[in-house]
Order: sequence, then C-alpha cells, then structure tokens
Amino acid sequence: MKKSYLKLLCAILAIMMLASMVACNNNVEKTDDPTTDGDTTAENTETVGDDTTEGESGEATTEEQTTVIIDAGTNTELTRDGTPKKYFTISVDGGHLADTQILSILNTLGVKCATFNMDPALLDTTGYVNADEIKNGKYAGFDVAIQNIDKAKYDATIEAATSENAGKTAFKTNVNADVNSIAQLTGIKPVGMSYAGGSESAYNYKTINEVFATHAYKYARGYKESENFELPKYFLHWMPTCFIDNDSLIDLANEFVNAPCEKDMLFMVALNSNHMEGNYEKLEQLISIITAKEEIVLVNNSEFYQLFEEEIPTWEKGGIVAGTDTTLVRDGKPKKYVTLSFDDGITQDLRIIEILKQYNFYGATFNINTGLYGANWAWVGQQFNRPDVPHLRFTEDELMTGIYDGFEVAVHTLNHPSLKNYDNQPAMMRKEIIKDASNIAKITGIVPVGMAWPGGDTEYTDKSIELILEMDNMRYARGTTRTGRFTLPTEFMKWMPTCSLSDADCISLTKRFLDAECEEDMLLYVWCHGYEFDLFNTWSRLEEFVKMVSEAEDVVILTNAEFYQLFKDEIPSVAEK
Repeated sequence: MKKSYLKLLCAILAIMMLASMVACNNNVEKTDDPTTDGDTTAENTETVGDDTTEGESGEATTEEQTTVIIDAGTNTELTRDGTPKKYFTISVDGGHLADTQILSILNTLGVKCATFNMDPALLDTTGYVNADEIKNGKYAGFDVAIQNIDKAKYDATIEAATSENAGKTAFKTNVNADVNSIAQLTGIKPVGMSYAGGSESAYNYKTINEVFATHAYKYARGYKESENFELPKYFLHWMPTCFIDNDSLIDLANEFVNAPCEKDMLFMVALNSNHMEGNYEKLEQLISIITAKEEIVLVNNSEFYQLFEEEIPTWEKGGIVAGTDTTLVRDGKPKKYVTLSFDDGITQDLRIIEILKQYNFYGATFNINTGLYGANWAWVGQQFNRPDVPHLRFTEDELMTGIYDGFEVAVHTLNHPSLKNYDNQPAMMRKEIIKDASNIAKITGIVPVGMAWPGGDTEYTDKSIELILEMDNMRYARGTTRTGRFTLPTEFMKWMPTCSLSDADCISLTKRFLDAECEEDMLLYVWCHGYEFDLFNTWSRLEEFVKMVSEAEDVVILTNAEFYQLFKDEIPSVAEK
C-alpha cells in the first residue's frame, strides 16, 4: 500500500512539473534553429541552464531549461522500520576504463548497490572513462561519488595560496567544483567520497577536519579494513569490512549472512577497478552469497548514509576524541589486548614507526612534549656515558608533516616537569596539560584523552591526579612501574605497564602472554623511550616483539586511548576510597 501511494504521488508531481515546463516554454520566443550551449549550474536541488538563441533581428532570446538535481541516496523507497537489519554495499574506486567489466557483472546479476568513486579531473584522460559516457548513462542506476582528496592535495592547495585562510577557501572551491561536475553529468549531486592515495597513510585527521569544514561531503570511505560488521562511528572515516583481495573475504561473507541479526549490521566491500585481476570471480561469488539471503538489504554508499544520517555523526567539530573513532567493540567474550607507548616525541620514533608500519601494527601511542619543540637533551646519552646517543625532539614543522599519522598522540606535558611541584599551583598544572593537549589537537586533528606521567611514578601525587581530572578529556595516565602481569588496570590514572622493551624478559613475557589460555580479559602493555633502542642496541628486540604479536591470531592490537574507551565504563579513572 505504501509503495502504491508513493508511486501515485510521484506521478502527480511529474505531471505538475511537466505542465509547469510547458507553460514556461509557451511564454518564450523560439527560433527555427536554436543553438544551445548546454551549461548548467548545480545547486542542492536543481540546476537551471539558460540557452541563448539569436533571432532574425540579431537580438538574443533565452530558452529556459530546468534540470532537477537531487542529492545522492535520496531517490529510494528504502526506509528503516525499527527492526535490525543486515546491509550490504560496494565501494569501487573507479572512473577507469576497467569499470566496464565490473558494471557488466553487476548488471548481469541485477545488483545496483555499488558506488563508483572518481576524480572529475581525470575523465577523458588516458585510462579513464569519457565524460560523455557518464552523461549518456554508463553508470545509470548506480551511485557516483568523488575520489580526489588526500593529505598531499590539501597541503599543496594551502602552500600555493597567499595565506592559510585563502588556501582553505580555494580547497572548498575546488571541492564544490568537483561535486558540481559530477552532478551535471549524472543529474545527481554526490554527497560522499573515498579518500585518494590508495592507503590509510594518504590522509590524516587534519584532512578529515578540513573536508568536514567544506560541508560538501557527508561521508568518506577510508582504507583500513575493519573485518567486522559494525556500523561506522563517523561517516567521514568510514572503513570497509574488507577489500576484494582479502583472503578472508568469502569466510567473512558467510559469517555475515549466517550471523544472528540482533542489531543493524553492515558489510562493505571495497575494490579498485584497475586492480581486479584474479578477483572478478570472487566478486561474483561474494554477490551470490549475499543475494541468496533475501533479508539482506542491498544499498549503495549514499543510500546507507541517508538511512543513518540522523544516528551516525558525520564528524565532530574541532576533531574527535582519541579512541572513539574505532570499530572495536566488546562482545562479552574474553580477549587478549596488546598496546604500546613511547615517550618524549624524539627522532628515534621515525625508525619505530617504520617497523610498526612494516607489520601493520597501529596499536601504539606516542606521548610528546609540545613545549620542547626541537629540544636537544644531550645529557640523556651523557649520563650513560654514551654521548653518541641523541635525544632530539621533533620541531613543530616536522610534526605538522604527519609523522604520527595513523597512531595515537597523547600528552606528556608541555615541558616535562615534575608535576607534584605544581600541586599548589593549579594554573601551572593546567597550562602544562591543557596547552600540550591543545597543541596536539592542532597537529593531529584529534583531541587527546590521556597522557604519560613525565619523570615516572615518583613525580606526581594524588593531588596531581585530582587537579588533572578537573580538566576536560584527560582520563588516563600511564606510569613507569612494571607489573610483570597481564591483568587490567584497576584505575586508569595509575595505569602501570606490564614491562618495558628494555627489560631483558620482555620477549619471554610476550611469549607467555600469547601462549596463555584466555579465560578472562588480558592486557600486555609495553612501553619504552626511543633512545633506549640506541642505548642498549635493542632494535631487533622491538622488531621481534612487533612481528610476534602481529602474527598472532587471537590478539586485539589497539592504542592506549582505544583500550580506555573500551573499558572506561568498567575501570574508573580513580578508584573509590
């Protein structure tokens, strides 16, 4: 009944629009041989193109043509009825000539739940589709979105401008021009995009903040595979379940279709049409598995956004709080968690990050002092009679290049003081914490939620903790006293690590952790200073640790903030006395 009513309403509206256009055209003088320029200007709901013709007297007359343009994802009868459902969608990084074979497969199977992301500037160039093909309906029935924004492009726009504000204005202008280009070709205004660059490191939270500020895009797909069926936490950092070349693709699909649907679930598969060799059959097999279950709702990316826009935020103004932008959840089953942290923000962190990325290990938190940009603490090596070991902090300009992109950056105070000295100077305490947090948010685009105590566990008191908890967002703090255990912390503001990577038994502890039966939640927390790897020649130990943990199948690797967000309702910042 509802669909019949909608169809009748659409028919009435179509007749009214046609009558309006006929009446408008009857009031306009026409020539026998009009020449049109085809220009249109896209707005949120419609574009109007003025076609100019020349009459016998040489005076110009105007023929008005109105083209209705709607927001992507709104031309659907899909609704939510309050019952949990399983949703399936496809995200194609396309615009390539190779899109043709994917379109053929999808059309043959009668599946339209795909979004094709493309860069308007590449259309009509070698290897890419022709704009006229799009205008003539190549992607008819499918969603078309944008793919041309990454950190490098944003930075280049800013650098080319006379000021940062001018650069941001230019960036917004370019974004709107891309949206209008696709709208004019398809009659549908894109509301989303996928990030360009081909990897998670191609963009950062600062990039996302600037995309959010344009108000042009409501969702953006990233590259980090979640390998679960959770809905995105934020639409501008929407991660796929997996890519088409993931070895676990079919297993994940079977798990998805057979799982009980107690809450809304989403399976998003991402692919690049130019890298499909050996994967076309997997795509067909995937679709066959999904469509065998009639209860699964097939949606394109924009339709999913429109269905959930009131429930899932696009982004948070000023950036999100650390650890909240994750698909990690607790399902009631005990798990083994592993997290790392490194202090001071020094140049050895570059080598640490290189090793971590080699093994796709992003569960690390870097605690930095933003009041000591470029500081050279030569005395650190000298006190060990090793003047050759540097302790050199990054400059602000170096940090702004995105050194820590993909990792958590947390507070280590502005100037690394003994905080207990400020127990009776709350203004100084606030400056050390809040200013450091503010600088980190500016550098990374993400608001810190925790810290590491500078100087170790003798340099703060319960009064220090009390003052810090009066500040917004600062809710965990790591100490330095090793526990040698795999138990969870009892209070987050006195969070002690299992061990340091400089401890001789670090690897044996890690092996014991990995081999242990997991009857309750377990945590392996390992920390270090980067300079210690030079000092004690333990770089191989770091790599052995990272390789061992990353290859384990039954561990959850996460940042300090992600662990905090998972357990904050269970573990207090400070235990009740």
